[in-house]
Amino acid sequence: MPVPVWSDKGIQASHTTSRAEYSLARLIIKRGAHVKKINRIKCMLAATVFFSAAPACAMTITADYSSLGTVYQDGGGVLSNTLGGTDVTDIFKSNVQTSLNYWQNAILLNSWNMTISFKLDNLSALSAAGISQLDSFDGNTRPLTTTIRVDSSATPFYIDPTPADNSEFTLADFTILSGTVNSGRFGAAVGTPANRRYDLLSLILHEMEHALGFDASNASNTRYTSVINGAGDILTVPTLVSGLGSPFDIPVIGTHIDGTANGGIFNNTSLALPGFNFGERALLSGVDIFAICTIEGCDASQLNTNPSAVLRSVDVSPSAVPEPDILLLMSVAGLGMIGMVRRRRQLRS
Repeated sequence: MPVPVWSDKGIQASHTTSRAEYSLARLIIKRGAHVKKINRIKCMLAATVFFSAAPACAMTITADYSSLGTVYQDGGGVLSNTLGGTDVTDIFKSNVQTSLNYWQNAILLNSWNMTISFKLDNLSALSAAGISQLDSFDGNTRPLTTTIRVDSSATPFYIDPTPADNSEFTLADFTILSGTVNSGRFGAAVGTPANRRYDLLSLILHEMEHALGFDASNASNTRYTSVINGAGDILTVPTLVSGLGSPFDIPVIGTHIDGTANGGIFNNTSLALPGFNFGERALLSGVDIFAICTIEGCDASQLNTNPSAVLRSVDVSPSAVPEPDILLLMSVAGLGMIGMVRRRRQLRS
């Protein structure tokens, strides 16, 4: 959906990892009256490494850059695919990947895999800095493929070279739902050039929320239409999703959270209206996460309202070398197999 040309009011925008519990593994090999035991320490170490290497349950979002091309930025901050500025393709992708990480850390539906395509486009006719489009749906009627277009006509962007640390912004705390799901999610830039342009990271986070299903433009998006009260434009978040004592209502206007209703209580969310200004960052609030989980069928155990707690810097060109924990797992497994073979040989001798 289009992001309105940013108006004079701000919008602001808590993965938990499961702790594997295990008991000491013992393997007893019997032959006649002889009883041998595999080294307990090796077994415990192998079990520990196995569980620590297991992937967390979360949705998977794949970024498709096949239509993006090379991204250039001119002196005024405007993006284009035309040579005539600084090549910011890798930094652009880093902001995208950081946005993907936020949402993947927030939505823990491991049965949901989707692809988002990114491209630049002249959006002047729509008076928008970005727009998303739902292209297809999976067997669970969740978005499968979507497209996000970023303006290449006149929008001046700040593309953060370190999008995971928010060091260029002073993020403030706001009290929403007892202050437990919206701390440190919105703030203003502390210096140039971030305070003179629109924050690309905030835009991508905003458009991804549409891409994840907060969008009524596609008639096939039945999950959205089934949970929105069309008469009152209300999204009711049940206790099953929030884990709170009672349901609560999020006011909706168009396909955005209404940031002006109820005294503006939900204005400080990434998908609220009327938009955010130059030099402001809007990260995911718990309200945004609750909204997507309500639409897409999560329960309280399948969301994380503090996705930034496990956010890491992004390498847009990752190495093919296995991660250290995988190497360790392989090594320990190999040692365990060697130990078992030696024990069996000793029993046969």
